[in-house]
Amino acid sequence: MPPAEPSQEPHTRNNENPSQASSEARQLAGQGAAREPESTSGGRRPMPRLLLWILAFGFLLRLLSAYYPPDELEVFRDSHHYFSIAKSLVDAFEYRDSVGHFLGTQPLFSDVGPTSFYLPGYPFFLAGIFAIFGESFRAVYVVQAFLSTFTILLCYASADRMFDHRMALVAAFLQAINIYNIHQVGHLTSENLGYLLVLLIYYLFVRTQTGPASQSSQPTIILLALTLGVGILTRSVFVPIAIAMGLYLAVARYLTTRSVVASLRELSLLVVIMTLCVSPWLIRNDHVWNRLIYNTKSGLVLFIAYNDNATTHDGHSRVLPRLEQAEFNELERHDYLNARAREWIRSHPMKSVHLIATRFVNFWNPMPGKTQGARRWVGAIWSTFFLSLALIGMLRLLFDFRRYAYFFVIPLAYVATHILTLSLTRYRLSLEGLLSIAVAVGLCFIYDSFSSSRTAKQTRH
Repeated sequence: MPPAEPSQEPHTRNNENPSQASSEARQLAGQGAAREPESTSGGRRPMPRLLLWILAFGFLLRLLSAYYPPDELEVFRDSHHYFSIAKSLVDAFEYRDSVGHFLGTQPLFSDVGPTSFYLPGYPFFLAGIFAIFGESFRAVYVVQAFLSTFTILLCYASADRMFDHRMALVAAFLQAINIYNIHQVGHLTSENLGYLLVLLIYYLFVRTQTGPASQSSQPTIILLALTLGVGILTRSVFVPIAIAMGLYLAVARYLTTRSVVASLRELSLLVVIMTLCVSPWLIRNDHVWNRLIYNTKSGLVLFIAYNDNATTHDGHSRVLPRLEQAEFNELERHDYLNARAREWIRSHPMKSVHLIATRFVNFWNPMPGKTQGARRWVGAIWSTFFLSLALIGMLRLLFDFRRYAYFFVIPLAYVATHILTLSLTRYRLSLEGLLSIAVAVGLCFIYDSFSSSRTAKQTRH
């Protein structure tokens, strides 16, 4: 459903009365008081002291996680590929992989040599750290601890613009103690950049949808486009997110101005900047493969999701045909697996739908994927609590969908992409920050409902 015309909704860009918007946002969670003033002595409001304590506590937890694993490369396939490419970038500034058959027995993913299988965002991130600190995995984990702590601040800032300080502090605290974010710090995975970029994109997106009409959104649109460009170079799921967000912004601008020209101007600005960000990678791939291609991984991902063996509990199969580099280069493997998967979908339409439904259930499964023992049950208990409250919060936001429709753009695009392909539990990590905001709405709603009920009983007596 498209967003409402801003002049009719308190939380849109044409808001002429910010205090009214804040008051109505509090009423969404059952609160009646108005929001605190935005500034003190005519300047920007100082950061709440409680938020500083939350940030410090969250950073301490992440620092402990950064120093928990040994300072060595873990036995996880993607980590080895990321490390190999990053090392090649540092040594010769060449985007090359040297892993080949992982552990000597696994099927090939990327070629030994120039590769386009893994997107460049995370390898370049690692290369920057290795160039400064040497090949230290501990340094990577510590930097990731800082970035993960920054997501706490982004949660606060986003919720503060949407609602009020109380819900913003609750969202920040939930993000600070999120066990999956804390756990992921000590691993070499692109999710460490992914969830930061999702929250940064969402914060910039919120800025385009809130604030006075006199405030130009063009600088924010430029920053948003740049961040989306980095996201597209980090994880392919940012492509549908960028498309959904661009369409939403265009519709929102049209409903605000009733001008097709203004709507297309804003959409064009977003597309041009994102294209400029991604074009060096596309040009490089065209030089390597003689084809303008985004990556050579999507064929394998599609095949894993759609084949005769993809009927397990999570809707995937890791049984891959043995395609050697001597017979098939990386691009040819991509084309072959992509064609096989598409043919399977055409010949098994009902099974394909069943697999999509299975992956949807698996995506929201509170039980962690591969962890065992006590950690598995701690993760399950946390996820059950977290996801249940997030559902309450999202239902509460749906209650005022016209005002908060923008909240659902990223989650819908993200979830739809993963249930069509891969929906492992760890892929949900990038949404945890947005879910923290939804949980904060749910918690505040429950608390205020009980408070109102108790006050009503005391009044009657």
